[in-house]
Amino acid sequence: MLKALEAEKEQSQVTEIVEYDNNIVPFLSQFSIVPGDHLVNKKLLYKLYKANVEEPVSAILFYKTVGLFLQDHRDAYNTFFKINLDQFKIAEFLFDVRKKVKYRRTTSPAYRRHFEAFLENKGIKKGDHWIEGFMLYAMYKEYRKHNNAVSLFGYKGFIQFLRLYFKYKRNGRSKGLVFAVDKSTHEYYTEEQKNELREAGRSAKSAETKKQSKRRQASVTKTK
Repeated sequence: MLKALEAEKEQSQVTEIVEYDNNIVPFLSQFSIVPGDHLVNKKLLYKLYKANVEEPVSAILFYKTVGLFLQDHRDAYNTFFKINLDQFKIAEFLFDVRKKVKYRRTTSPAYRRHFEAFLENKGIKKGDHWIEGFMLYAMYKEYRKHNNAVSLFGYKGFIQFLRLYFKYKRNGRSKGLVFAVDKSTHEYYTEEQKNELREAGRSAKSAETKKQSKRRQASVTKTK
């Protein structure tokens, strides 16, 4: 019992990392995953990773990166990472994801500080000028690129933070959201640049729709 309490205390002291050149290390710190004595199947850990990030890397890159921080182990059939959590705990996290009880970054002080640093850097404030969320996301990606860093938020995660900090509403018939910002932010992009961003957004949406259609067709073919 005493050992269990000590392990829990040690786990709670793991510092959450958000500023890194990939989304793998932030994922590990998000779940307080550190070296330990429990053997967890690599595929199971990768499955948890994919369920909790918006832009997952390939399994090979994931295993290679995690291997820099965690010891691995092999037997005749599988490969494992030696971590502080057992496979039942990882399975519990996955079960929570399936119930839509995902880890909410909006409650994380570290991610809030990261988002607020972006707002301060770009001078984005509340106001009464409406701007599409994807344009603010374009500003965020520009901000991260300028700092030679990867984006910590995918589009959906970024929108969650915008909803937390700004007034928002539906953009007419569109399903997209617009947010109330100050005049200087609204005029950050020229009208020509805004139209280019809108066109790029429509193209990306069309491409994703085609991909989903192909997946459905492939699924139907397999069941026949």
